[in-house]
Amino acid sequence: FKVHFGGSIFILASTAESPEHVWEEWNFEKVPKSFWRSSANRKRYLNAVARRVGFDADDLERWYSVDPVHVFTHNGKSVLQSFPRLMDVMVSVYPNHSWESSLFLKQQAKSFSPASEGNARKIADHVAASLKLTSDSDRLIHLEKWYEITAKQFKASGGAQLLLQHSGSLASALAAAYPEHKWQPFLFKHLPHGYFDDANNRAACIHFLESQFGISSPAQWASMNNREV
Repeated sequence: FKVHFGGSIFILASTAESPEHVWEEWNFEKVPKSFWRSSANRKRYLNAVARRVGFDADDLERWYSVDPVHVFTHNGKSVLQSFPRLMDVMVSVYPNHSWESSLFLKQQAKSFSPASEGNARKIADHVAASLKLTSDSDRLIHLEKWYEITAKQFKASGGAQLLLQHSGSLASALAAAYPEHKWQPFLFKHLPHGYFDDANNRAACIHFLESQFGISSPAQWASMNNREV
């Protein structure tokens, strides 16, 4: 399979006896190699997004009011690897149009404003499903599994816009998406530079470890080793 079809289910499916079927490659888990390098493919994808939202894709001014969430959660997460912003995608497909970047930024700010905070959870839920952080039985997201994920994985799975809103901090993005959960930032794989320079952060980490390992006195730390921590 991998040798003949490059690991792409789409390439395999498109060889079946249904030549009249119009395939939408982005609906497959993996698009063909170099798929997004084609301007024609990017335009086809934008056409599909526009149809779903309910307007003509060639009505270019209308794109300013499109919520980026529609674009990057419409099975188009892989396009983010080359075009992390909606404006970048539009410029690549319609390079001769005079785009106003400030209008895209205005919509982006609106999409992630406190009044639209549900979008953060919607994006995070989408990323969680893509990364298989959900239970097969009840589809509930296992929040603790987020600690195993890197910001790079989050971005590549459709969370680029949410990360951008939180200066690239996965911990901050997830805190906005799931405010009811008590996050422990020091459990993430990557921490902001100088995180443990803050005495409060060091104390929080120590208190957490003490509760995890049943440590009640400073002397008990002597029996711990780095591997256990």
